Parts: sequence; C-alpha cells; structure tokens
Amino acid sequence: MPIYSDKKAIVRRKRIFRIKIYFLIFFAALVSFGIYYLVLYSSVFKIKSIIIENNKFLTNEEIIRDLKQYVLRGGFAGQAGFDNLFSWPSGKIAVADPAVSELKINKNWIGREVKVSVEERERFAIWCVFGGDNCYWMDRQGIIFAEAPLTEGSLVFTVFDSRNNVLLLGSKIEEDRFVGNLISVLENLNKTGFEITKINFDKDLQEITVQTMEGTRLLFSDRFNSAQNIALIKDLNLKNVDYIDLRVENKIYYKNNK
Repeated sequence: MPIYSDKKAIVRRKRIFRIKIYFLIFFAALVSFGIYYLVLYSSVFKIKSIIIENNKFLTNEEIIRDLKQYVLRGGFAGQAGFDNLFSWPSGKIAVADPAVSELKINKNWIGREVKVSVEERERFAIWCVFGGDNCYWMDRQGIIFAEAPLTEGSLVFTVFDSRNNVLLLGSKIEEDRFVGNLISVLENLNKTGFEITKINFDKDLQEITVQTMEGTRLLFSDRFNSAQNIALIKDLNLKNVDYIDLRVENKIYYKNNK
C-alpha cells in the first residue's frame, strides 16, 4: 500500500524547526552579550577597595604598581580593566619586583574587596660596589633586590665588593655553589665575639676579610662552609693577634701583634 506524505506539512515543520533554531541562537547570543556587558562594563564586579597588608618597607603605591604589571598582562584584564574582580587571580603570585618575595591575593566577591598579603624579601645584609657608591639590600640567598644606604658596623653587615661592576636587581652576588658559604660567614660573625667594623670581599681570590674594632682581621674563603672554623675561635683568647686565618677547612692560623 503506497504511503503519501503531505509535502506542505513537511515544509511547514521544517520552517518551524528552523525558526526555533534561529530563535535559540538569537536568545543565546542575547544572553551572552548580557553576561559580557555585565562582567566587563557594569559596576557589579568593580572592585571597591584594595587592602595591602604586611608591607614594612614597600609602599602601597609600589605594591599596586607591581600588581598592575602582573594583572594587566592577561588578555581579559586588557578589556575588563584593573578594577574588575574577574581580572585578578586568587592565591599566591610572583611579581617582577625582586623586593617582593610573594603576594597572596584573596577576593571578597560580595564586598567587592581585594586583600593582598605581602611577603617582602628579607633584608639580611648590604652589598656595595664602586667603593660604596652603589649599595644594595640582599637576602639570605644572596639575591640583591633594592637600593640601600651605605652603613658600617654589626647591626646590619655591609660587604664591600672589590669589583666595580653594575649589579642588576634580582641577580646573585656570587655563584650558587659559593653563595651559601659566603652567607654562612655573615650569619656566624657575631659568634666570634669581635665587634665588626668592615667586611671586604675579593671576587678574584674568593676571600672575605673582616676588620674588627680590636684591630684583628678575620680571613675567610667562600670555597667551603666556615661555620665550624668560626665556632673554633669562639672560646680562644685571640684578642691581641694581627689576623686569624680561617681560609683552610677545619684549621686555624693566626699571627700575633708585634
């Protein structure tokens, strides 16, 4: 038995189906545009306040500057702007400023607030070149990260580098294999009982010369860890010597004043 179809009904159903598809596409585009406008241009996701915490040396303006450089690198932030909550990441981030060890970001969506906790790089010692004309703060990893004043004494150790080279912020003052040994000398100097007046570093010889208030010079090498050698002189009566040589591992040499 032959089956006959109503061609007009089939055409009508196809037309209705196409209209529904077009309507769904239009509705989806309309919703997408609404969401796009809401996210990018409305005030719903605009940040009301940015709270900076735990910064001791860096100003809020400096932290904001670093954050702008980081946030605006994202393609979305380039459209939405720095003051949009969606532009900001959450959690820990590392910015380009070597004086900042880490930033931690928490976003409060309801209050439209961003809280930034700052971890600054530790100001362990001062490193100077060009006879003290250029000085920098450095941390315990030997990284220089900010300009520093020229000071001498034991409160904050200042090391005078024999090289007359411009140092780049974020770089290390010595090779990785030696920098730990050099830091160990600085960390243990107070254990000697001497009052430190000046510290010199000779890169070519890889030696540290420490001048004391008593006139005694302490000689170190950064080729090995001198912590044990420093511990050996702690209880010795060597106040009237010209120098104490600790440049040989596990050995001490000294010369008396005439």
